[in-house]
Amino acid sequence: MSLIEEKIARLAGYMSGFFACWIIDIGSRLNLFEVINDCKSGISAKELAKRLRLDSHLVNMWCKAAYSFELLDLDEKGNFHLADFMDLLLINNPNLYFIPGAIETYVGASESFFHFYEAFKTGKTLNLKDMGHFYHDAVEKATLTMPNYIISNVLSNDPYLKNLVDKKAKILDFGCGTGLGMIQYAKAFNNWNFLGVDINQTLIHKADNNIRYNKLEERIKVNVITSGKFNVGRDFDLILLTLTLHEIKNREAILRELSKALKKDGNLLILEFLWVENIVELRSSSGRIVIGEQIAEAILGNTLISASEMKELLKITNYRNVREYEIFGKILKIYIAQR
Repeated sequence: MSLIEEKIARLAGYMSGFFACWIIDIGSRLNLFEVINDCKSGISAKELAKRLRLDSHLVNMWCKAAYSFELLDLDEKGNFHLADFMDLLLINNPNLYFIPGAIETYVGASESFFHFYEAFKTGKTLNLKDMGHFYHDAVEKATLTMPNYIISNVLSNDPYLKNLVDKKAKILDFGCGTGLGMIQYAKAFNNWNFLGVDINQTLIHKADNNIRYNKLEERIKVNVITSGKFNVGRDFDLILLTLTLHEIKNREAILRELSKALKKDGNLLILEFLWVENIVELRSSSGRIVIGEQIAEAILGNTLISASEMKELLKITNYRNVREYEIFGKILKIYIAQR
């Protein structure tokens, strides 16, 4: 294969990946993967369409596309099955980063990409409040497994937090969104009480509804805050920033304020996508996901932070005993630091 043929094949691969994302998104949103997974002996495209009351022709085309992308396998009887490991990767697994949810986030944000043409000329970005409910629902879905992962793999093993697991504790979720993270923590730790804050009134309203639905009003409170100064109280044992730091412009000032809100020896837990240290890293498979995430965030005026920048930020804001935990290779990382 000549060099130009290799370049053509690479560009064709990018187009293929674009279509694969849409096929995964459709399968996730319409519960196609779940129904196929429930049918251990396999299911035909016609029966799949019938069970979900969907158009038979389109479901047939979707099944063939999912087979093409090796998401589904086909047996000699003409029935479709999930391909190996796809039950773990495509069905919501509490201990894995939920890839379909992440893809749904990008698909949900795709309408905002049209704004780029104008943004390149004017520099004007969108507000998170301008994003539609598909986007916010997808973000919620993508991050839903993260608290379970932290509960199962981090909190009970961290040298400074494992003693907090069985104690009465006061927790602040800074940038709580719809509150589902706090709800998962509250169900896992009966002695923990929570305050969740966010600048988005719509998300706080959804959080309030989710908390009432789960009958946790006595243990979880939520408030709207402004993007400027805020007063969340004092003496928190743990403060959570889950995929929030990249949305904060005045990071140093906010982390200093959060330090004041912690009790002595209290801990700050940050979960973030990490920017690369060197531009060459962008040509790796993980680097391409990172640049995709940064592009999606750029339209909202947000900037990812690198590992070295994170360490420096925690240092200059006087946090200590910094611990690091990887979630999704080099892409997602947890930092925990003491006041």
